[in-house]
Amino acid sequence: MIRRRFAPPDVRCRVRDAGGDEFTWLLRCGGDEARMRREVEARGYELLSAEPYDFGEWLARAEREARKAVEIRQRGEACDFRPALWGELKQYLFDLFRGKCAYCEGKVLHVASGDVEHYRPKRKVSEDPAHPGYYWLAYDIGNLLPCCERCNRNRAKMNRFPVRDGAWAHCPEELERERPLLLHPYRDEPREHLEFLPSGARAGTAERTGLPLSIVRGLTEEGKTSVDVYNLNRGDLPSYRGEAQARLRQDLAAALLGGSTRNLLHRLASGEPEYSSALLAEAKAILDELALEFEEERRQEAVPSYR
Repeated sequence: MIRRRFAPPDVRCRVRDAGGDEFTWLLRCGGDEARMRREVEARGYELLSAEPYDFGEWLARAEREARKAVEIRQRGEACDFRPALWGELKQYLFDLFRGKCAYCEGKVLHVASGDVEHYRPKRKVSEDPAHPGYYWLAYDIGNLLPCCERCNRNRAKMNRFPVRDGAWAHCPEELERERPLLLHPYRDEPREHLEFLPSGARAGTAERTGLPLSIVRGLTEEGKTSVDVYNLNRGDLPSYRGEAQARLRQDLAAALLGGSTRNLLHRLASGEPEYSSALLAEAKAILDELALEFEEERRQEAVPSYR
């Protein structure tokens, strides 16, 4: 998981892929047309058209739908949500997270359609059968995150939402006192709650690859709960992270020789690579190892030699 800040899109583009299919994309370019074109073309798309986009228009529609949801619930009826509304932002949300799931950091869109996940579930809460769900947040931008199917569905997040002391909010006025136990990338700094073990600090290897497993563990109650609910050590995920860490060791060795270490570390810190949190832990471990070796070499050279 990486920390992110939501910034609204300001451009709507029409693009065409290499197969001839056309798509509408929302982007944030700050009026820089050249940057917009570079971003589109870097992904292999042809830019057909572009126009300014007023995100306030989407927010106004979302507010109207949220009011409808509240009115429907007040009548004691089940909400009929409009997935197409938050679906308009799916590509943009994934762009904010560099094409990765907000929880496990796996690349998503090149192999699956991905989900727009509701951090606070909109229909019900698994831990509290009496809870009606956070229906008033169904269209709240702070409640929408890009997610892979494995994190969002069976044996993972789904409708789970544990909170401290079982004190769930049942209306907007109670949200301030609610204390979620799940990490949120817009609100929390994951590195304060999660520890990705570097390759030299773990036991066990993946049968599939023979590489060390990259296990994540929680440092706080929020971290431990998030590892469990998002199922961050599921299946092949630790081995995929281990493979990524092994590749990083090779890349960092090449960067040190080529003098481009700063560029590599900047890319890791940006959150662009898959499993970047695990890679940052690995990079720190590698650099710490080098620092220790350097200090040991310097200490050895400083010892007088008597013959």
